[in-house]
Amino acid sequence: MLQRLFLIVFVAMTFLVSVVTESLGQAGTDLVVEVRGKLVRPDRAGIIVESEDGETIAVAYPPTVTSLSFEAAAKPEFLSRGMMVRFKGNFNQAGMAQGPIKTVEIFGPVDVKQLSSSQRERFTPGVHLDRKHKRSEPPPPIATVTVVGSFAGVQGNMMVVQAGKTLVRAPVNEETKVIVKFNSLELAKAGDPVYVKGFQNAGEKNVRASTIRIRPERVYGEKPPEEEKPKRKRRGEKSEDADEDGESDEGEEAKAAQEGNDS
Repeated sequence: MLQRLFLIVFVAMTFLVSVVTESLGQAGTDLVVEVRGKLVRPDRAGIIVESEDGETIAVAYPPTVTSLSFEAAAKPEFLSRGMMVRFKGNFNQAGMAQGPIKTVEIFGPVDVKQLSSSQRERFTPGVHLDRKHKRSEPPPPIATVTVVGSFAGVQGNMMVVQAGKTLVRAPVNEETKVIVKFNSLELAKAGDPVYVKGFQNAGEKNVRASTIRIRPERVYGEKPPEEEKPKRKRRGEKSEDADEDGESDEGEEAKAAQEGNDS
């Protein structure tokens, strides 16, 4: 009898311990989640997102500044003097570009102290040699470099950038793309599409982001379509809705009303 009672108590305790352990484990488990939706508004510690299924989710900022990215297309006309830009290109030892630049990125300032050494070059004005090239070796005749600096203007088909102490001229053409690429929310607007990847505690809606990407459809520098102004009719010009006999419906109605008054 005592053995049977002991066995029942032992089974009950084992079951209770397993339930408690499982509950504690779930409470402390980080779930990897992805959220797609639209931006509601920035918050002090992150952003508020409305997911595709209509849920409102608070998303904490990612730990690294470059893991938050805002990217949109732009027209070349959007470039203005003083904007910070970066681009890659092939240059010879005399500093001559070996072809048109494919993509120009407009970027905003970040605190470089928060970045790794490899990331700092992307935000530091200058001409940076491709890291695939060993610094101990002499520079090749033609090298791939990243130019970072302040946009100074366009002279003919040449874009001019003040890259630190070096003035760089590089050709551009109609195929050169211009992209706005910020690591902040200063250009973001409510309703912009948002993608979030991060971690979520089981049973909670809030997300601790590892990546936030915002990709609006608007194009910076694109002129809004002009509304077509109604054409002013010249004296004696026929109305578009005039009948074949040269009199419009409005004219016939006015004539019929006048005849009725005469009778």
